[in-house]
Amino acid sequence: MYTVRNRIGSGSVRPVLSVRAEASGSASIESLRIVEGRGELRFLTTSWWLHFVSAVRMLVGTFAVLFVIYMLRKINVTVMEGHPFAATNVRRMRWIGLILMIGAVAVPMTEYSVARLVLDQVITEGIVLSPPFDLDVGVILVGLLLLVLATVFEYGSRLESDQSLTI
Repeated sequence: MYTVRNRIGSGSVRPVLSVRAEASGSASIESLRIVEGRGELRFLTTSWWLHFVSAVRMLVGTFAVLFVIYMLRKINVTVMEGHPFAATNVRRMRWIGLILMIGAVAVPMTEYSVARLVLDQVITEGIVLSPPFDLDVGVILVGLLLLVLATVFEYGSRLESDQSLTI
């Protein structure tokens, strides 16, 4: 079963709709629920590309999360060793910030693209179905904050190396 989030109608908050939906191709519609102008379209499918895209997205997301956890663990080790301003920590923070920002943009773009492809195959009478494009601005801001923090740590690393050279 695959679920596609969508907006229903042309901006109406609580649309009242009479729905007759048919799916073309290998999809069959199980249920169509309307919740305050947004809905879910659930269907069973044997489409290999939809399953492939979902599996790749989950696999890439899992590797990204594991990589971030690995980087956080390495940062923690260097901090516990007494070297919080190590140059490697600066690189690690930058990687984490970039991964967060790329993920915050790539995930909604992928969801929108797949939902757009799926909704183009659904035939409805008198209803406009369109997928939402929801960027998680909070995650993007956290990524930017980590990049700024990495710059601060880079400055701290330079100060620490200058201090170690002072007699």
